[in-house]
Amino acid sequence: MKPVISLPVKSLLFILAFVISALAEEPAKPPVQSFLFIGNSFTFRHELKDVFQALAKEGNPGVDFITERITYGGRDMFRHFELFRSQDLLRLQSLSDDDLRHSMAEMQALAGSAEEPGFYREYWKNIDSSALKPWEEYEAKSADAKPARAKAPARKQTQWAGDRQSIKAAIANHEEWISNRKNYPPVWNYVVLQSWQDVIANPETGYMKYAAKFAEAAKQQGTKVVLYITAPYSQNMEPVKEPLEQERAFKELHIASDLAKKTGAIVVPVPLAVYRLQKSGAAITLRYRNDGHPNQCGAYLTACLLYAAVFDKSPEGLSLSQVVETKIVDKNNPNNDPDGNPLKRVFTDDERRLLQRTAWETIEAFRKGEF
Repeated sequence: MKPVISLPVKSLLFILAFVISALAEEPAKPPVQSFLFIGNSFTFRHELKDVFQALAKEGNPGVDFITERITYGGRDMFRHFELFRSQDLLRLQSLSDDDLRHSMAEMQALAGSAEEPGFYREYWKNIDSSALKPWEEYEAKSADAKPARAKAPARKQTQWAGDRQSIKAAIANHEEWISNRKNYPPVWNYVVLQSWQDVIANPETGYMKYAAKFAEAAKQQGTKVVLYITAPYSQNMEPVKEPLEQERAFKELHIASDLAKKTGAIVVPVPLAVYRLQKSGAAITLRYRNDGHPNQCGAYLTACLLYAAVFDKSPEGLSLSQVVETKIVDKNNPNNDPDGNPLKRVFTDDERRLLQRTAWETIEAFRKGEF
């Protein structure tokens, strides 16, 4: 039998005091807030998550922020939920590797089918019959919308071939989540759900249905939902004298407000910010002339809206004053944005203050129902 070594009481007390002192000297880790963005190019252009993160860090000293996105160009919440299983990243730490592989197997079966599945055809049938107004009508009648793009984005069953390719990308994303599970937070504090021409009054289809499905998954994780409502139909590429498409903007805002009341979500009402900015007579533009996406000003306004809505305080006074376009549209001119200007837009103090003030006043107006 080995002899038992006993330490004097004084030695034990010294060791204990040393350990307590060492622990006390270890700096406390700052609190962390995590945000998952789900959407399409209206989320990944300008790396919206990074612009928001920069504002969030400056406005909340002592807090760390993690931002991640899962995006597929031109895709909406329906496809994120039914085709790409993006809710798996939202629930990642509560799912096993086998759960994720089961999702991958189901997606593989979809990607291998040349025929559109029945639920896919039914979705487009319902959304076409319920839409407020097709995008094409706005492009056709609005001089301000031309020549934004050669043709309006097709969101019909003919997109199935493209969606099959996106499903393959989603499978690859699931593989990455399995391999790097430890790099993701245990729970997402917020999930940002981007709309895309799918905000319609019928709760059985479109954004109303699928944002609600994501919200239910988020509730199970203790994650707060943010409804990011885009406004591709009303953002102006030239200064305007009157707001564009006010009727549609206000309809979408009422629908988003109803959904927020049902789900307890936060709303980022881009259509209302666009309306108020245009109503004010500001000469600032929010979209590119040669591209249907928000320009740097539109991206900054959206990030400020996110900040104001999530933190319930004004971004006014924050110093961030630039946004960089992340997509190279002309390989011969890689330093230019879609309109031929520098990729980096540095705002004047007046522009920065205008966009920040508009964001906060918009959030206050939305909460008061002023739309």
